Amino acid sequence: MTATNGQKFQTRGYWLTDATLGELAQELRQIWNGDAKLWLFDGLVHADKIDRLTIRYHRQLNAYQEDGEPVQLDYLESIVIDRARQDLIYRKHLSDDCAMEHRYHIANAIDALLDVLQTPDFLAYVNGNDDDVVFDPDDQRRYAIEIQTAAGQTRIINGSFDKQGLPVDFPKLAMIIEDFLSFYGNNELIDPALYNHQWRRPGQYIYCDVSFEEDGRTYCYRTEDERLAEGDLVRVPVGRDNHLAIGRIERIQIVDGQHVPYPLSKTKLIIGPYQADED
Repeated sequence: MTATNGQKFQTRGYWLTDATLGELAQELRQIWNGDAKLWLFDGLVHADKIDRLTIRYHRQLNAYQEDGEPVQLDYLESIVIDRARQDLIYRKHLSDDCAMEHRYHIANAIDALLDVLQTPDFLAYVNGNDDDVVFDPDDQRRYAIEIQTAAGQTRIINGSFDKQGLPVDFPKLAMIIEDFLSFYGNNELIDPALYNHQWRRPGQYIYCDVSFEEDGRTYCYRTEDERLAEGDLVRVPVGRDNHLAIGRIERIQIVDGQHVPYPLSKTKLIIGPYQADED
């Protein structure tokens, strides 16, 4: 096979070990409407529905005290996504006396999460480290991934936890899981923006000290948006021409008309919160 750039490929058997050719197989599947009967080049006919995905991480670290005595740290992490239970369980284990577990039971969302991962070449390609790679003997990191399908089949991938030892699409998998955990990971109980929130009384105003550079001078602005919190980025008018600028709220005060830090008539209003995707 010769690519349009002149690069030539010649091989026998499945192309499971070549991520680039595996991507080509996926492109051809899309051209032929994803026909499950086409093995194409990678030998992957159809992605069976994932029923359970288990990811295990194991780090063994040898630290040394001042007297030279070694101390071995054995650290474990695991994520289990289970369709039958509609659970995602994230576990951390530092020692028998220090272990944590977070359980997310979210019906339908677990189905959607596993379905997103259900692709014909899911975690199929691992480049592998060269034979002459030098690993740190005092810091060993390993992983094992187990995929159980609705057809009753189990696939296990394992190796060293690094760029070459992991499947090439592991970063995508990690970001999908991270987005899932972030979406459901808000903790209102310990959110300072909530427990520091103060409601206004009639005749009171919200004043914000806004800075435009780290450790820089602050300027007074007013807002009617009670959802804004210290640390938020906001869009504000600046200068005589009121051109738009992005600042950071350093402090919020609720004061009555007799104790405003800057005259009401001269205090400009915050336009609104700033979103990074506005650029």
